[in-house]
Amino acid sequence: YVMLNKETPHGSFRVLLGVCIQLCQMLGFVFSPHAPFNWSTQAVHNLSVFLSYFQIPAYVELVSWDTYLAVFYIGVIIVALILADAVYVAYSFSRNRFRYMWPLKVLREITSIVVTTLFIPLVELFLIMFDCEHGEHYIYHDTKCWTGAHLVHIVLSAIVLVLFISFAIIISSCYFEPSPVSHNCTARVHSRVNLFELFAKVVLIFIFTFGSKETWLLIIIMAILGGVNMYLHLLYLPFYHWRMCQIKIACTALYIWAIVCLFFASIQGEKVETYNAELVFFLSASLFAYFAVSMASVRKQRLAAQSLRNIHMQHEVELMTRFMLEASCINEQGSSCPDGYETVEIPVETLEKVESFFQKSIQKFPKDCSVLISYALFSFYHRNNKQLALVQLAKAEALSPQFDEAFSIYRHRKMVVESSSEGQYADVLSFIAYENHF
Repeated sequence: YVMLNKETPHGSFRVLLGVCIQLCQMLGFVFSPHAPFNWSTQAVHNLSVFLSYFQIPAYVELVSWDTYLAVFYIGVIIVALILADAVYVAYSFSRNRFRYMWPLKVLREITSIVVTTLFIPLVELFLIMFDCEHGEHYIYHDTKCWTGAHLVHIVLSAIVLVLFISFAIIISSCYFEPSPVSHNCTARVHSRVNLFELFAKVVLIFIFTFGSKETWLLIIIMAILGGVNMYLHLLYLPFYHWRMCQIKIACTALYIWAIVCLFFASIQGEKVETYNAELVFFLSASLFAYFAVSMASVRKQRLAAQSLRNIHMQHEVELMTRFMLEASCINEQGSSCPDGYETVEIPVETLEKVESFFQKSIQKFPKDCSVLISYALFSFYHRNNKQLALVQLAKAEALSPQFDEAFSIYRHRKMVVESSSEGQYADVLSFIAYENHF
């Protein structure tokens, strides 16, 4: 909570760079030079070499065992420092006193990077220690596995992996901007799609490390994970900024299209010369991404025109109200503003219509936490009705919310209370800083 108490701006360039790096990391599995895939052309070979630079194994193969151990311990120290920093921040917040503020600032800046662009490299770095075959290391053949110093490193790597992946799950669940009026282009309703992406990354790293000889097993698992990821993005459209939804869906579509081309390349083998899966991928990847984005736009239009009577999934209540506000918001130039609500004016009639829609939705889904939380956020951010927001949060809390929903309730209740407090130091971080200075 204290990490999110002040909004951390994420510039468009920084976010786009992170998304591109993660896409390259995911495509690196499809075009992996270590997997027994039937990519044959020189163009794919060059792409495979380029994508391998976004994964750790390509670098580990170039260095000695001692150099790898040095990098391994650097990774261990980085993870240990991050976890220690998180413990310090949590303890200081529980005591309402920060002796030093810089650990909070460092944790806030580095956490989102560690669990996104650096997640795959760090997990691979630690998991390579387990990569053994016939009693010797798969890369460093002179190293005997499961004995002596290697066994110690195995135990250390296992402990760090468990702690790091657990930390990443918690951060991915809670550390995001949930405000619909935020300037942060990564602001979203929830982080369940991100959690699945994290799960998919862990599964891919493990199967490519320990099961890379089974071609069809790799293809099937990649196809299932990619398909579910695409489905979840289209189902939830999680980002408040529509352009961010489009970018993420396009990246997911590129990944799936690469798997489809790999599937046909594996079927043809070396027997068919009239079909070139690699050429199909390079020529039609952008078309498939455009098709996926168009599917999202169609879903958006259908939801915007849908009535409450036809809603069968609770999360569609939030989507419909979001699109209602989005369609009627007016920026300073008087044009529509599909990428958020910064500096916008929403007509009172629309706000009343959305509020009435929420009330009817609660009658239809009286036992659903997500609808109550969405209504609370609408009351707080758009209607400035803090009392009503607290009431809805209390109702949601009484319905045994899931972990991420419980944190959202906790966070927004504190935000409402702090915004209602009188005095100069209503904000918790400002108050703590003032107390430290005093």
